[in-house]
Amino acid sequence: VTRGVDSRALASGRIAAVGRATQAALGEMGLTPDLIPDLVPCESHGIGLAQGLLALLEKGSATRILYPRAHQGREDAVARLVDAGCDVNLVSAYRSIARDGSEPALVDALGKLRAGALHAVAFFAPSQFHALCTMGEDVLALLGEVPVLAAIGPTTAAALRSAGLEAHAVARSPSSEDMAEAIAEAFLALTPA
Repeated sequence: VTRGVDSRALASGRIAAVGRATQAALGEMGLTPDLIPDLVPCESHGIGLAQGLLALLEKGSATRILYPRAHQGREDAVARLVDAGCDVNLVSAYRSIARDGSEPALVDALGKLRAGALHAVAFFAPSQFHALCTMGEDVLALLGEVPVLAAIGPTTAAALRSAGLEAHAVARSPSSEDMAEAIAEAFLALTPA
């Protein structure tokens, strides 16, 4: 679109979206995805996307895939596509960068964590969890005291587990709506009947 080409240039291709937020962003550009994979059960949202793509594509055909993702994203889904014979063109679409711990919003959040004033902490990527843990030697232990730790998906939940924490809430799909629903369900489970 920004290069003066309209959506008809994609007529022979197919479009996949990992979740509803990506679907909505595509819709704003006048594009409708051919695939939004059913992500339950699956080891990660990327694997779910790869499995859905492979099911959608013709068997045995040489398939070229443009795969925009996070800079230095996980390789498991890409490996699955390559192993199936796809020609995958990786594009770094965004990069997560840890913020300076002296920023007012982070100072406030860390103060609330240290005061035991947080009832939930939500992580939307393993990199967010790891970045937060670098903001103080006490952070990991303090996170263990938070009643509800939430993860956007299985990969983020695994990052918490590898540090000795458990995600009490895991979103069914990578969307803020499903994250909020998972957190609400976790709080309901904490409430005595």
